[in-house]
Amino acid sequence: MDILMKKKKILFLLSILISFLLATQANGQNVNIGMQIIDSSGPIISLINPINNSGSISGNLSFYYNASDATGISNCSLIINNRINSTNRTLIPQGTAVFFELNNSPAGNYNWSINCTDSFGFIGESPENKLSIFSFSGFNGSTTNLSLVDVRNITNFVAEITNYGKINFSQDVDISQNPDLDSYINISQNRIAINSSSIPALNKPAVLQLAGLAFSNPRILRDGSVCSGSICTRIAYSGGRLTFSVNQWSAYSSEETPAEAETASNGGGGSGGGGGGGGMILPFQENFEVSPKFMQATAFADEAITKELAVTNTGESPLKISISVQGIENIIEIDEANFELGRGQSKSLKLAFNAPEPGNYSGKIIVKSANVQKEITVEIEVIKKDVSAVVEIADEIVAAVKEGRLPQIQKLTRIENPAINHAIVAAFLLLVLAVGFRIYSIRKKDRN
Repeated sequence: MDILMKKKKILFLLSILISFLLATQANGQNVNIGMQIIDSSGPIISLINPINNSGSISGNLSFYYNASDATGISNCSLIINNRINSTNRTLIPQGTAVFFELNNSPAGNYNWSINCTDSFGFIGESPENKLSIFSFSGFNGSTTNLSLVDVRNITNFVAEITNYGKINFSQDVDISQNPDLDSYINISQNRIAINSSSIPALNKPAVLQLAGLAFSNPRILRDGSVCSGSICTRIAYSGGRLTFSVNQWSAYSSEETPAEAETASNGGGGSGGGGGGGGMILPFQENFEVSPKFMQATAFADEAITKELAVTNTGESPLKISISVQGIENIIEIDEANFELGRGQSKSLKLAFNAPEPGNYSGKIIVKSANVQKEITVEIEVIKKDVSAVVEIADEIVAAVKEGRLPQIQKLTRIENPAINHAIVAAFLLLVLAVGFRIYSIRKKDRN
């Protein structure tokens, strides 16, 4: 009889607790009684790539982002120029880089962002990034990778077609307002030209190289006439490659220096000393590119994952490269931290990520040559394996039963798979409803 009375008292108390919980939830109140589902805002969204204010020479793009939310993500949409372009309604993993694809986009300037909606209908909006798609075909060699730079302010902007020649601007340039570069920049056999009246942002000093020449002692021409020494300065001529600087833009080419011009003076027309390679030799600027510029990884504790880092020499001379890690030295191992790169060479490095404890880690990878330094931001999320999470869930349920309380929702959602988390919470809520219905049935029977 005593046992029956105790059971009735426990069931009665549980019924009061559940009724109180349902009433307060209906009134929009937050009650801290062990079971809480706190979500009053939309997902947090980070844009990864393309980087803000960068460029692309292809109309086929992938827009990478990640999103996280306390209750899971229902869908995400790609917004292009303030309109929804496409929507992903499949399961979106928490904190993992995912992407939308956009194909056959014409040259022009775009803005893009991501909107995501969580399981409760709250909407999160990312910041808005800008992107320029350029018509810039046929260029190769050390041509600047526009996806890695801010196109509003490019240092040492390079346009090259290796068989014909190269332009290397001596001052920072802004090409963001002129996406149709093919219409304004021409590098062809023995000719380099820029229509500076149509694209005044490129009317800046530059070092030019005309390649594939067969002259013994070329001189520089501007619009078909010998270029004045006040505009053109010859730097070197070797191996059929004529290098010279200009301080304003037009169409530049070259021709063999006539014998009478050679004897009249040390090569007029900006020959800067005549002879087969004479003139002052200016040091070439060193530069390199790294890819990616932002690195993100998700791993289980005590399990190593591998990422790749590419370094490309875009300068004019060989480089000695050194790589170091800042802030997460004990987590990242680099297979080769010191190496050399010749002009135009690239090297792919393997980075091993291994963190012993769950958590979020951030730091930098620093890539340096003698005069240039570049930094790569790194974010690492280390999570527990689902097996250990299941054990924790079981422990919480056992502890709750022993202590006569409800299990805490936040301790029931330790598994990193959102779908499993949702299933656990749904099963628990169904269990609470079943217990409540059973209590109601017993009380009704007792009254009868």
